[in-house]
Amino acid sequence: MKENLMRRGINVDPSRAKCGAETETASYIFLECQNTLNEWVQKFHGSLPFETANIDYSAWLKKILSTCNTEVCEIYVMDLWSIWFNRNKTTYQNDCNTHEKIWNEARGLLKNTKQQCFQEDKK
Repeated sequence: MKENLMRRGINVDPSRAKCGAETETASYIFLECQNTLNEWVQKFHGSLPFETANIDYSAWLKKILSTCNTEVCEIYVMDLWSIWFNRNKTTYQNDCNTHEKIWNEARGLLKNTKQQCFQEDKK
């Protein structure tokens, strides 16, 4: 996130990549950005299973991770990674994936990660 880069002394424009307003934070990217909210709505077929208004990203993530089983937590983590990856592709390469491709990438990454861990365990 640009806010994090700025704290580390990296000179970047703090405005949001798409809308250009305010500062880009984790809460904005994952919970407030209309593009991301559209992704979540698509994933959950029209309704969100969590509240996004007036909640800090860290608090939201802690709530998800503390209330969900391991499988659901793994899926959320991969979903967040896919949203982040797509956001960077959109920002820096002007290349945006469809909702379906974002979620498929998350599932594929989770499957590959589990397969690699399983193979490592067998050694």
